[in-house]
Amino acid sequence: MILTWEGIKGVIDAAKTLATSAAKLGSAKENAEAATKINDLINLTQELWNKVFNLEAENRELRSKLELQAQLERNPKGYYTEKGTNRKICGLCWERNKRLITLLETKNSGFAMGSDRGGFSSWTELMRCPDCKTEYDHQSKSENW
Repeated sequence: MILTWEGIKGVIDAAKTLATSAAKLGSAKENAEAATKINDLINLTQELWNKVFNLEAENRELRSKLELQAQLERNPKGYYTEKGTNRKICGLCWERNKRLITLLETKNSGFAMGSDRGGFSSWTELMRCPDCKTEYDHQSKSENW
């Protein structure tokens, strides 16, 4: 059985109608007992509706997170990339809080060695999370000159 607001509203309306009809037919004691049971039924129905509503909302949220998770690929250096894009996501923020924080490129660090006949330089492109400040080694480069 699929619970919908219309179905639950129908149960509540039917219970109210029964309460009104019972009041016309029986003794005062019977009417009070019937009214109490009907009110209990109404309250239970409303509680069930609230639980169903909350579970459906939670289900939608979890499905959305699963779909998002399927769009992310973990890089061996610790960050995530979105499939089909060049966006790099902080691995720490995603794994701790499921937050999609885009990494920013920072200044390169490196060194150079050489003489007047040529040399060698090497540097690393770093990316940094603007939120948690974690740094990731994006790409190491070397060249001869």
